[in-house]
Order: sequence, then structure tokens, then C-alpha cells
Amino acid sequence: MAVTKVALVASMMACMLIACSYSKSTLTCDQVTVWLTPCIAYAVLGGNVSSLCCQGIYSLNAAYKSGDDRRGACQCIKDRAAYIPGIDYDRVNKIAGKCGTKCPYKVYPSTNCSAVQISAKNLHKKLDRICIKPEKLHICSALETSRSSPKL
Repeated sequence: MAVTKVALVASMMACMLIACSYSKSTLTCDQVTVWLTPCIAYAVLGGNVSSLCCQGIYSLNAAYKSGDDRRGACQCIKDRAAYIPGIDYDRVNKIAGKCGTKCPYKVYPSTNCSAVQISAKNLHKKLDRICIKPEKLHICSALETSRSSPKL
């Protein structure tokens, strides 16, 4: 009986650790680099943005979970771009638009990536997901009220 309780507690702790590590996962610079490497040709040479580059942009945008993810990706792109001879930062900043999406920041050698924040629009989308079960989280009605309030 005691062994069963220990096994049960150990199993529950393992599940909690897995759940916590999954929910706090952040982007790595290696992930960002893999996704955006196909964009280097356009950033240096111009021409057309490849479909692989756009797929990387979409993957990066889908992977953002927090402001920390955005700041980390910004810093990664800025740091790695500094090592690419002939990179045109104006082209870099046009890539997302050419792929039909937006980037929440502009990348230049002088960009302060620590100032990058999650957009209010995306924050509301994330909060809407939390509010799916309002009986468990009583913040939903307050959020709805704040969203419908007129802007000053």
C-alpha cells in the first residue's frame, strides 16, 4: 500500500513537471535561426522572398507565446544578422509584409529588443483563450468590460 502511494505521488509530480515545463517553454535562438535561414538570400540579394522564408516567418509568429519570446527572437535576429555580410536591414524589415503578415518589431543594429512587447491585440487573443471557462477564472467579465470601455 505504501509503495502504491509513493508511486502515485511520483507519477503526479512527474506529470506536473512535464506540464509546467511545457507551459513555460520559450523560443530558442536555434529555432529562430532554422526558421529564418531561408530568408537570408532575400535579405542580402533582394529579388523574391521564397516560400520557405515565408513558412519560417509563419512558424515564428505562431511560436510567440509571450513578450519574452518576442524579445528573445528580436535579439537573436539582431545578433545573427550582424554576422551576415551585405545584409540590407530595410529588406529584412519588409520580409513579413511580403509574406502577408506583420512583425511586431523592426530589426536594425540599433534596435533595443528589450523594449519589444506583446501587442494588445495578441494579448486579448491569449486572454480570450483563458476565458473559455469563466467559472474557473472570474477575471473574464472584467476583461470584457475593459475592452468595451472607450479609449481616452
